[in-house]
Amino acid sequence: MTHSSAKPNRIKRILSAFLAVLLLASLVLPVLGSVGEDAYVNDDAINVRSGPGASYSSVQFGKSKAIRLYRGQYVKIIATEKGPDGASWYQIVFTYNGYTKMGYMRSDFVTRIGDDSAYQAYLTEQGFPKTYQPYLRALHAASGGQWTFVAYHTGLKWSDALENESTLGRALIHGNYGTALRSTAPGAYDSKTGQWKEYEPDWYAASRQTVAYYLDPRSYLTDGTCIAFEQLSGGEDVTHAQLKKVLADCAWATDAIIDEFIKAGSQEELEKAKQTELKRLRSEGKTEAADRLEAVTVSGVSPIFLAVKARSEIGTSSTKNATGYLLSDGKKYYNFFNIGAYGGSDPNYNGILYAQSKGWDTSYKALLGGAWFIFRNYIEAGQDTQYLQRFNLTPQYTYAYQYATDITYAYQGGWSTYESYVKNGLADTALTFSVPILENMPAVTKLPTSAQEDEYTPDPDPEPDPDPKPDPDPKPDPDPDPEPPTTYDYVSGLKLRLSDSYLSGFTLGTPVKTLIAQIKAVNPDAAVTVTDGSGKAVSDSALVSTGQVLTIRDAAGTYTYTCVVYGDANGDGRIAATDLLAVKKHILGVRTLTGAYARAAQLSGSKIAATSLLAIKKHILGTTPIVQK
Repeated sequence: MTHSSAKPNRIKRILSAFLAVLLLASLVLPVLGSVGEDAYVNDDAINVRSGPGASYSSVQFGKSKAIRLYRGQYVKIIATEKGPDGASWYQIVFTYNGYTKMGYMRSDFVTRIGDDSAYQAYLTEQGFPKTYQPYLRALHAASGGQWTFVAYHTGLKWSDALENESTLGRALIHGNYGTALRSTAPGAYDSKTGQWKEYEPDWYAASRQTVAYYLDPRSYLTDGTCIAFEQLSGGEDVTHAQLKKVLADCAWATDAIIDEFIKAGSQEELEKAKQTELKRLRSEGKTEAADRLEAVTVSGVSPIFLAVKARSEIGTSSTKNATGYLLSDGKKYYNFFNIGAYGGSDPNYNGILYAQSKGWDTSYKALLGGAWFIFRNYIEAGQDTQYLQRFNLTPQYTYAYQYATDITYAYQGGWSTYESYVKNGLADTALTFSVPILENMPAVTKLPTSAQEDEYTPDPDPEPDPDPKPDPDPKPDPDPDPEPPTTYDYVSGLKLRLSDSYLSGFTLGTPVKTLIAQIKAVNPDAAVTVTDGSGKAVSDSALVSTGQVLTIRDAAGTYTYTCVVYGDANGDGRIAATDLLAVKKHILGVRTLTGAYARAAQLSGSKIAATSLLAIKKHILGTTPIVQK
């Protein structure tokens, strides 16, 4: 019986491809497999080179920014090479802004994690998903075991959180970031003129993909940016010298103001603020509110957090927010945290008017009032981290009472605080982090770029040399390599419109079964499901409605869209008096429309206003039908 080499060669190819896919998938998920060694970067601002030596160019992001990694960044060592100077260089694979990258770093800047099976068991016990754990292990090891990470299980679905946080006007991005991160949704961008709407001077709506990246807690776990998850209560041991280093480059930070920061954040002073507010509430006859406040246990607010927040809000140069803004009543008012500074052509002035309404006519009154505001509105309510102040994923007022519309607020705040800790020698002290977990999270989120970003893909093993004595009559390979799957354009095929994952253009009154049949006409092998806002499958006889989630699975992948039927503000697939009522309640502030429902009610520009009511009324009367655009 002759021996065929075709089958063994086939197996080798499969194993080779499997190992390559395993390495790539492990970084994208990013749950790392057995290929390579787990390690972390042990210093800040370390260049990643394109080859094993300092003479090689830096690895680039966006074809223009040299990549530098910081302490605590998780990396995978896949090879070791000698550089021209005789030094050892590690070839490493890592993630950067969600993208898989490869480069070289001198070995003394990289430390192997080693056997940390006990800590891995702790992370699993906490309930951290596998996609979190490599990064948490690296950060824990880099801190010398001083940083404790606690899982905060929000109980919220990722899709619901993204839907709410992506509502137009709720998440803004500054013009300095360029156009790649901006939303092109109707109301945020005019495709005819090529102009973006400014919600505030030089602030634009962030795209859904941008929101997803900054909403994803894993985006913060690559380095000191994770300080965004540090619990903000406490900080009683902070000294004048430490805080002076934090505010060293702030022209307005006098020694007196530095002392006021420390005093304003203390539990003792905040307890006094509580008693002052109790007195006011009782004098106004608000007994119930006073009784609720009476039951609140006051904690301190970290002075370093307050200082970093002030720096980010009012800058480092001399500013009237810190030195006094003279108003028409002859008094100067102060606002270190820009509380109330939003909307209109001059948000900062609005913040000063807010300070006037609170009587902040001294720097200390403004600092204590700001610290009390932060405690009362965020820390007391459970928003005890910078991340939760930006993304309120707590059970109380979920998605509301968020400190800023700046989508980068928590990300930049976390990094700024880390830099301050490094300057003050606090980076290696015991810190506790509360890290949120959402349900059904995607494998990875990526920061949008203006062009295709290069990513590392491991090369499969080369084909083995041909058998020197081939079988004269080899058996055919029973498992030929499959052709790549066909990709279908369902949106164009159905003549619909897609914007920021919202799908519109449906004919009003289309049954779900008809939509499914239309999709099947494009691809008979597609698996189609339509669910409501709670994730339950809708019946075939139901109408295509606002808020429904359409999921199409085929050989090429899975496509998920949120449906929008313009004018259908209550999600029943019809345009009727109930939609008039829903829009009216939104305008009156009784019940706010968000996500797909808000978009369905934006019938004239990007606002939900009287024009929306008029458009729905005209549709109901039959004078002017609403166009499903």
